[in-house]
Amino acid sequence: MKIRKVKRRDFGEMAEIYAEAFSGESYNEPWTKEKALKKIQSLSKYCDSFVLDINGKIAGFMILNPPKWCPGKTVEGEEFAIKKEFRGKDYGKFFLNKVEKIYKKRGFKLFIFIAHKNPGPADYYKNLGYEPTKSNVLFEKN
Repeated sequence: MKIRKVKRRDFGEMAEIYAEAFSGESYNEPWTKEKALKKIQSLSKYCDSFVLDINGKIAGFMILNPPKWCPGKTVEGEEFAIKKEFRGKDYGKFFLNKVEKIYKKRGFKLFIFIAHKNPGPADYYKNLGYEPTKSNVLFEKN
């Protein structure tokens, strides 16, 4: 099991994982592999991306944006998904902990993620020690 930087050839498999994870039961969003691939390609232009490699197989990926909020201090998790067959086995926890250490070594102090309020996604981050912010609210308008 290792963590490595994403290569362009990983985008297709990442898009499959993305579409499966975010159109699944916790999110129920209308993602397809094609839409996910466009998003991953777009984020790759300004974000850091990592994959969790288990025996040569991509088990999940993480896309992070270190310059968005407070460059050098805050890193935002843009996207984080684990392939269905690897969920519930602490691979995601391992992956997130390793990536946190990478950024802590670089001097980053704060890690933030936007998560669905649905019990699965929100509880996942709470169980890993993350708390809802006291200073920010996400607003939306149709």
